[in-house]
Amino acid sequence: MSATPLTRQIRSTVLERSGVGSLDCSRLRRLRKQLRLSQDDVADWVGVNRSSVSHWERGRRRLSADHTRLVAQVITELERLAREST
Repeated sequence: MSATPLTRQIRSTVLERSGVGSLDCSRLRRLRKQLRLSQDDVADWVGVNRSSVSHWERGRRRLSADHTRLVAQVITELERLAREST
């Protein structure tokens, strides 16, 4: 059963207000490229496929609560690696 437009709108509003999926994944993309890592690398760490990472980085999809936590941890670790490499 597919979601109706109203259901999708309500789900989007709830996610927006809860902050789920509001992580700025453009930062992930910038750090990933700076460290010469692939979307496949990030996907393996988070436990998703490469296309999910691509959609997140381009703002086409929102992250779930679980993925938000994992991606935040990945970003934190990438920032640490970027500092150490300079």
